Amino acid sequence: MRNQPKIWDALLVIGFFVLVLIYLIITMSTNDPAWFLSSFKGEPARIVIYHQGTQTEITPESADYATLNALLNQSLSRISGYDEGLGLSPESLQDYRTRETVIEVFYPRSVLIHSRFNFGRPDSLLIPLSGRHSEQNPVFGGVQGDYLPGTLNLRDLSALKAKLTELGYTD
Repeated sequence: MRNQPKIWDALLVIGFFVLVLIYLIITMSTNDPAWFLSSFKGEPARIVIYHQGTQTEITPESADYATLNALLNQSLSRISGYDEGLGLSPESLQDYRTRETVIEVFYPRSVLIHSRFNFGRPDSLLIPLSGRHSEQNPVFGGVQGDYLPGTLNLRDLSALKAKLTELGYTD
């Protein structure tokens, strides 16, 4: 008696290969084999909060560092999209720092934010909390002080904003 191929076995094998192919394509485009993980755990060297021209620097020795870093990591783990057309000019950066509320986070080395988007490996992040584009919850990534085009968009920054107000850093 001859074994005849089973259609379900063939479909299962084809489905498996399609899933592997999709995974490999996304992995190659993002340069991140763990792109499907939705977690970020960074330990910044410093967190700088700008609020209408006032600058406050938070370091690992600061009392609020652990709380703010936990909220930043939580927010950076919840990505809703990517905007490749949004960039940050030197003038916009200056406006954010002097007229708006923004958080700038500096890491001692490049970080990887797991997502299905190729955000690169920045060593600094800028998160506008007020002003232009803030309604999209963008995150600008920078390398050695230069912010690159393209932003990750976060789902929600309300917990971070509320904590900054509660701690007295913003109104």
